[in-house]
Amino acid sequence: MASSNRCIVNVGLGGWYPKGSERLRSTLAEVGEDANQFIYIDRLPVGAVPHTENMYAFKAVALQRAANYGYTKLLWLDSSIYARKRLTDIWDKIDRDGYYFVDNGFNLAQTASNRLLNAFGINRDLAEQVPEITTCCFGLDIGTERGMAVLNQFAHTAQQGLFNGNRVHDPTDSEDPRFLFCRHDQSALSLIADLFGMKPNGKYNDLLVYRHDEGGVMRPLPESVCLVNWGHVE
Repeated sequence: MASSNRCIVNVGLGGWYPKGSERLRSTLAEVGEDANQFIYIDRLPVGAVPHTENMYAFKAVALQRAANYGYTKLLWLDSSIYARKRLTDIWDKIDRDGYYFVDNGFNLAQTASNRLLNAFGINRDLAEQVPEITTCCFGLDIGTERGMAVLNQFAHTAQQGLFNGNRVHDPTDSEDPRFLFCRHDQSALSLIADLFGMKPNGKYNDLLVYRHDEGGVMRPLPESVCLVNWGHVE
């Protein structure tokens, strides 16, 4: 029986993404993961607009739809993710801390557009102190006041078009020499999480890992790893 308040959320639309979503769904079944799933394959959730109109805003819409159905423990997984074993340790972190955020090693001075920082009244010097969290995999307990506030702010930021920017360096996003490129929803959620005192409580190669192959052979993974990020799917 599925866990009643946990929900895994994913959208895979266009290109290789539907195949990635199918792989995600099948590997979750293979490992016996019992959380509910809102996985949108080759379609957008009701109320979402295409990525070309508002970058990654569909993530916020999909999470809000899960929330509207009463799920309180939400875990977003990109279509590049597949499951290696049940996600018990990730759900435990969400239960204990109210969230699961993985530090990706960048800071917001490097990835946040001027539009995003200005909307929150944050200068780039302060942004340099804010760690960026990955949004290929993140979790929230929206049964808490803080968790719901983060989701609402994330959705509001998306609606304002503040995820938008160029994935390669573009001086119209910022001319600051520290700025590298936009990371869209990732930069936005990192800023929002920091404002609510949610410091990263995860790191790569613990529960989540980027898969690296050497000579066509997958490098051994730590036993703790639940989820693997493995690019596009042929």
